[in-house]
Amino acid sequence: PSPSVVSGIVADLAAALQSAHDAGVSHGFVSPSLAWADEGQARLGGFGLVDGSPAGDQAQLAAVAIELLAGRRWTAEH
Repeated sequence: PSPSVVSGIVADLAAALQSAHDAGVSHGFVSPSLAWADEGQARLGGFGLVDGSPAGDQAQLAAVAIELLAGRRWTAEH
C-alpha cells in the first residue's frame, strides 16, 4: 500500500491500542495477521492472547508499519 494508506491503517490501529491502554489492557501481539479492514477502517483483534505492555504494543505497531511499507516481514536483521 501507499505511504498515505499505511498512515491511515497505523493511525486506526494506534487509536484502538490507545483505547485499550486507557482501559488498562495491553494487546501483547500486534501483527498484520490480527488486523483487518471494516467499512474503510482498520481493526485489531486478538486482545488477551498474550500478556504485554503499552510500550511493547507500540514497538510491535512500528514493526507492522515497517512491514506494510516494505512489503515484507520485518526482522531484527533487516
